[in-house]
Amino acid sequence: MSPKKTILLSMLVFVPIAFGAQWLNLNPILVFIASGLAIIPLAALIADSTEAIAE
Repeated sequence: MSPKKTILLSMLVFVPIAFGAQWLNLNPILVFIASGLAIIPLAALIADSTEAIAE
């Protein structure tokens, strides 16, 4: 597995962190940062899936 893929998969941990931060009513800036970091690997997965379908 490529290093890029490993980093993106490890960043998926921010998805439940973002949900938990919102549920615990933490500082909105922390929720925003966690959500932003969670979107990056999800967007990459969508891009890879779209490429695979297009082929």
